[in-house]
Amino acid sequence: MNLLAAVVLTSGLWHQAPADPRHITVDVRVVDASGTPVARVPLMAKVDSTNAFAETDADGTANFNLLAPATDVKVDIATLVGPARRGEKYSEYRERKAAGAALIEAHTFEKAYATSVPQGSERGSLRIVVQPALKVTFKVEDAGTPVQHGGVVGRQLPLTVQAKRPVNGSWTIGCIRPNERTVLFALCGNSAAVPIVTPPIQKDTNLGVFQVPTWKESAQVPITLTNFTGKGLAETRLRGISFVKSDGSLVQSFLDLVPGDAIEVTGDGKSPSLPEGTFYVVPGAFMATRAQVRLFERCAAGEDLCKSSIPKVVVSGGKADHITVDTPAAEAAILSETSPK
Repeated sequence: MNLLAAVVLTSGLWHQAPADPRHITVDVRVVDASGTPVARVPLMAKVDSTNAFAETDADGTANFNLLAPATDVKVDIATLVGPARRGEKYSEYRERKAAGAALIEAHTFEKAYATSVPQGSERGSLRIVVQPALKVTFKVEDAGTPVQHGGVVGRQLPLTVQAKRPVNGSWTIGCIRPNERTVLFALCGNSAAVPIVTPPIQKDTNLGVFQVPTWKESAQVPITLTNFTGKGLAETRLRGISFVKSDGSLVQSFLDLVPGDAIEVTGDGKSPSLPEGTFYVVPGAFMATRAQVRLFERCAAGEDLCKSSIPKVVVSGGKADHITVDTPAAEAAILSETSPK
């Protein structure tokens, strides 16, 4: 053995070539609480960069054939109508898409599910149990004018429902669980996320009118966001950063599409602008991730976070100091159960 080969082997730089990808099958079954199959549910399965679409049959089962790495893999499952099929007319696709969306909203589907297929196995399975869902209707206005654009996000709201657009400022949102408090957020054109808090309900409910917060921009906030990485379907994060006012009265989102694991905004006209006040910082453009909703809940509940390690911005006198936010550390601090006394 020559010297170079010995150095490579003893230094741990020798890596076995990755195994060829494998074909796996994932069986998904959707039933209600009594075990009755739910048919024609549109589903998407995704592993790495491969995805597939299918609908449940009369037995409530959908089968997915996917190309996956030879290692242990996680398969994300979501309720989503697939693209137009070969030979399908546009009118037929629109009808199928509308029917699929209505079926999803009529049940308590979550944003995403997941199952695992271990190394050496070619098959995985997932059982999804749902119950009939309720709907809420609400209107959002900006200075008295109905909001015409935007979407609605929630901690467990399926992707299909998030894509709904307002009609004259009014949304009707399904997938609401009976007798459970639900927090939704209407995303409006000025990057504000308007909280829509639904109390426990037992029937379809009109929640009334909500106003987009108005404020005078006071200062640009120079921020560096580091160690920013993507997540699975259940925790999808658009590149960016969000701010929650200390009393929960304002949720502001800033989107940045520069690739990489760090976002650098230094007050050059591209950084976020915030009014006077104290704001806590959570990574990601606002999509109601677990950490984002948790931070809102803690602020809205009046929890004193001053002594916590959650990143904070204080805007005073038209100025804000530069801060650096480490994504994993910030989310860990937000998700901790208590704040230091």
